[in-house]
Amino acid sequence: MPKVDILLPTYNGADFIEAQIDSILGQTHTNIRLIIRDDNSQDQTVSLIEKYVVGDSRVFFVNEKEPNVGLVKSIECLLSISDAPFIMFADQDDVWFPDKVEQFLNRALELNQDIPMLLHSDCFVTDENLKVLSRFLGSNPLRYGLKNSLFHFYVQGSSTMINSELKEESLPFLENLYLHDRYLHIVSEIKGIRAYIDAPTMYYRQHDKNLVGSQSIVKKIIRNLTVGNQRFYLVKDKDLILSIYKNKYPENELLGIYECIVNNEANRLKKLVLILKNNIPLRLKELLLLLLKN
Repeated sequence: MPKVDILLPTYNGADFIEAQIDSILGQTHTNIRLIIRDDNSQDQTVSLIEKYVVGDSRVFFVNEKEPNVGLVKSIECLLSISDAPFIMFADQDDVWFPDKVEQFLNRALELNQDIPMLLHSDCFVTDENLKVLSRFLGSNPLRYGLKNSLFHFYVQGSSTMINSELKEESLPFLENLYLHDRYLHIVSEIKGIRAYIDAPTMYYRQHDKNLVGSQSIVKKIIRNLTVGNQRFYLVKDKDLILSIYKNKYPENELLGIYECIVNNEANRLKKLVLILKNNIPLRLKELLLLLLKN
């Protein structure tokens, strides 16, 4: 079976990193390489990782001892090192099901590997002790296509596999990228294929130190409800998609339509007509914001 590179960026992850690495190295598909880059941790993360480097030849550690570059730059560095036909992403505080890689690989091999591919799954949201709280995504990601993804987030990085074709299509990253998984998602919808495993394949641990998590997302939504200048889109996401349009795919007609829809100076009625004519789905709240505030 093909080799799979698993990319793991770390930063001050000593509390949970061992459980995650153990779950990765214990996969039923053993032809893996775990590539770890630490972003200048100040706790015991590095010493814990170094024990695995000594104990398992499949663990490759990038310890550059540089100032913090952040998650996205760490992912870009790890991607540039990977040379496997299939690549997966991991977070330092999750726990994978033992057959996660096997499940992904079996599904990926059913897809066309001559084009950029992104395959992702659901997960169980848990508390810090891995008590299951809920599913994270459900069946929503089964709505495929770029028009269904412009205003909806379906891809969670740590539940994702890409092929080398998508890696090559995506590197180097655009400037000021705020989420690598969102970027890879949009690129796959434009240039290749996205497929979804409608079942959990890991435990998505939530705790106070999560950089991005379901609880923090909920808090952001609640907070945004009280913000006077709230829009029907996320500003950072608008900036990312417009950057993809202008710097990578200026010929994409749907991205051109998106540019008009998120233009704050454009006529509201014109935006609404474009949305309806092109069957671009928006939630009721988003439509109300569009009509009342944008």
